[in-house]
Amino acid sequence: MMRIVLTTVLLSLLSSIALGQLPGQNPGTVAQTPPAPQATETLLHHQLRVELDPINSGIVVSDRLTVPESYRGQEVSFRLNSNLTITSSSIAVRPVSTTQSGAVVASTVAEEAPSTEYRVTIPARGNTPFTIEYRGTINDIAEQDGPEYAQSFSQTSGIISELGVFLSRASIWVPLFDDGLLTFDMQVSFAESARGWSSVSQGDGRFGQSGVQSGLPDRWRMPQPTEEIYLVAADFTIYQQES
Repeated sequence: MMRIVLTTVLLSLLSSIALGQLPGQNPGTVAQTPPAPQATETLLHHQLRVELDPINSGIVVSDRLTVPESYRGQEVSFRLNSNLTITSSSIAVRPVSTTQSGAVVASTVAEEAPSTEYRVTIPARGNTPFTIEYRGTINDIAEQDGPEYAQSFSQTSGIISELGVFLSRASIWVPLFDDGLLTFDMQVSFAESARGWSSVSQGDGRFGQSGVQSGLPDRWRMPQPTEEIYLVAADFTIYQQES
């Protein structure tokens, strides 16, 4: 029964995200080229390399961050899902505190996942990006909000499972510095057990499944300011219209 309910929830989440709920992604389109971006020196930029292992609820991330001018020379803090462990960083990262589930995030009708706060001191000179690598598991089983909503929405801060992947701001799966806007580039690959899977995110995308034999990763680019980074994945069947 749990498998049936969770499958229904994921299908609802995946279909709503894939069919137009993401900023910069129109219904019925696989990818599109966004307008020219704003000046990146005023925004936090994430360059993400993500590997998903749905069978084991696992995720490995390398995040190369370019910070805004206002961060330079400052000690700043960020939060990361408490189930994710930082394995390396090109600058010193200091854990500060751990919090339980936070405020409700309207975009996913869910409370934030428990998170750990870290602090870093950004070099005062230059604009050299720094890299944080981390890994762990995310599998907050979805719960129905009530019988009347059984077919509409659920409460989950994030899921990585054999049934599908749904990550959002509530998952705190990407270092969360503040509530400001950001841009990102993302490359998504999958463990061998999910080799035929594909991902969906915001902005301009390329599905690697079209080159499954060569193991090409999915790529997503969002140069326009956005509030959060979604990542949805499953064993999708991909349809593309010839241009």
